Amino acid sequence: MHTGNRRRHPRIYRPIEVNYHVGGDSYMESTMSLSMGGLYVKTDRPLEVDSMFLVDFTLPDFDHLFKTRGKVIWKKTAVDSNGPPGMGVKFIDVREDDKRALLQYLVGSQKTRQGY
Repeated sequence: MHTGNRRRHPRIYRPIEVNYHVGGDSYMESTMSLSMGGLYVKTDRPLEVDSMFLVDFTLPDFDHLFKTRGKVIWKKTAVDSNGPPGMGVKFIDVREDDKRALLQYLVGSQKTRQGY
């Protein structure tokens, strides 16, 4: 039996508009959560596990377009007690400037949420 949190990275729960590109198709959805390791995309059309694609989004209050590859590591096709359908996406090959911007955004969002 597993006890404790399996997550490697702290996350924030704030919707952010995200674009992902698969083949010649592009989709715009909203995130449910975001961390240094990836994000949860709320969608009624989750991709298959192990799907690879390009993902991009602009962090709120930042003039920085985050662009990287993503890989679906899990998907959920129906609403349940954990929330709406969607897919868990792991970031692949994140550039250093994207890592810095994302870290700055996440730290700032956590402080704002805690009232610092």
